[in-house]
Amino acid sequence: MDGSGKTTSANCLQPNGENDNGWDQGLLFLNPAQVWLQPSGYVMQMRADSYLPQAVQCGVTGDRHLDACATASLDGRTVAVQVVNLNSTATPTAIRFEGFTPTNSLVAVTELAGSLAANNPADRPQKITPVQTQWPSAGTNAVAQCTLAPYSFTVMTFQGVP
Repeated sequence: MDGSGKTTSANCLQPNGENDNGWDQGLLFLNPAQVWLQPSGYVMQMRADSYLPQAVQCGVTGDRHLDACATASLDGRTVAVQVVNLNSTATPTAIRFEGFTPTNSLVAVTELAGSLAANNPADRPQKITPVQTQWPSAGTNAVAQCTLAPYSFTVMTFQGVP
């Protein structure tokens, strides 16, 4: 626990096959032949890659097992929306964020999906990795409508005007 009541990784780097409590805790695994990221490490990478300094009011409609946050660049022309889907099924949703109008017809999307117990074993270190795509910008007036993969973390990056 990090003091806020939220669970965080105990280790950044973990030797493959070694753990203290019977559960793997590392973001990055290693063995004598290779080093590779676990899904939780990819989430940290995706969060860092989409960092923008200003918080934006954001809400998700449609399901209580979705959580979203949005941030904007200093000039307000880029908004990144990060969404967690804890549902076991694909989930259609509308994401609303204030003070921004998307201007591009496509949204840059990075999505990581896999069961909550999924990992990247040494023999398949790329089993679960982020997928980068573009989705049509179906939203107007700062509303994005999309379907989120089950058990996923998704980052959508919008270009527009404040």
